Amino acid sequence: MGRPALTLARVVSLGLLVVGASSANPPDASSEVAVFLHNTVVATPGSVERAKLLAKNMFAAIGINVVWRPQDADPQPGLNIDVILECHESDEQESGALAQAYPFAGVTGHINIRYDRVRSSAGLARDLEPLLLAHVLVHEMTHVLQCLDRHAETGVMKAHWSAEDYFEMRWKPLAFTPEDIELLRLGMQVLRARPANHGAAGHQSHTP
Repeated sequence: MGRPALTLARVVSLGLLVVGASSANPPDASSEVAVFLHNTVVATPGSVERAKLLAKNMFAAIGINVVWRPQDADPQPGLNIDVILECHESDEQESGALAQAYPFAGVTGHINIRYDRVRSSAGLARDLEPLLLAHVLVHEMTHVLQCLDRHAETGVMKAHWSAEDYFEMRWKPLAFTPEDIELLRLGMQVLRARPANHGAAGHQSHTP
């Protein structure tokens, strides 16, 4: 017998409940990361907000407090990440990288996410779209906060998500490995100690 069908609201609720239940390290002020989302696309209604909420809760489960700021707000003291959500419908390379991150940019990191490719990867499964966008956000923000160009063998930091990973996203968020979490802790310590004008270097993340 196949698994019972789930509505979008039920899928997102299950994911948030799993994340909340697994939170062993509640976030505090020292773990705060301000994220400025510059949305330049016409997205499926509600998808971006659902993705932001799920991404926030995925980080909260490991003790990192993501605070979404208005895109025109001034940078905050501490760690800041700028995310640009863009779309190139005329681009023929729909199967390319879903996002590009710059994980070595001092206290401010920069991420470009190709929403058209996220939507294309979700295919006809519109319920998967916000879940996939949330995982792309978390994956790229982790690169910035770890200050590393690295991937894990399993979970949200895999270099390439499989069909099985996409299926798991519908039931619960992909997990961080213990090494992911430790490298996040160390990377955030390094970022807080760096000058704001530290040079940037690029990294492309391929998450089909």
